[in-house]
Amino acid sequence: MGPGNYNRESVNEDLRLNLRNLDQLGEIKIEGNAEYRFRILNSVLGAKMNGATFVDFGNVWRLKENELNPGGEFKFNKFLSQIAIGTGFGLRFDSDYFIIRLDAGLKVKDPQFSGSDQWVLKHFFDSKEFKDQYYQTHRPDRYNFIQYNFGIGLPF
Repeated sequence: MGPGNYNRESVNEDLRLNLRNLDQLGEIKIEGNAEYRFRILNSVLGAKMNGATFVDFGNVWRLKENELNPGGEFKFNKFLSQIAIGTGFGLRFDSDYFIIRLDAGLKVKDPQFSGSDQWVLKHFFDSKEFKDQYYQTHRPDRYNFIQYNFGIGLPF
């Protein structure tokens, strides 16, 4: 994701491979999260098991135009259309000292595409065709609708 609505399809395959993820850096970052947590069980191996549903949003941008990633510079009149959105569900194992998180997130809006194609959830049911086409134009990158995360953190 990012910067801006930069699409890695616009650079050749050798450059994509050599810059692997270094072309997706930026100086400006906007991110946010809304999360609802709820109790599932009071005691699982000495910890409380909570569930969480969440919505994440944000992106990164460059301050100046860069030929390596066109569309990646921050423009006040475009940044809202370049915000990515994801949603998901997770489990939280709360031991009062730390929390172990297991999350599954689903992409909803992906700013690397244009127009209504940004709402990638509509491609979820024809995902094989969509993923094959994406791979042909973004090789060696593959498109994933679902992201799994594991984390250990403080209970706040």
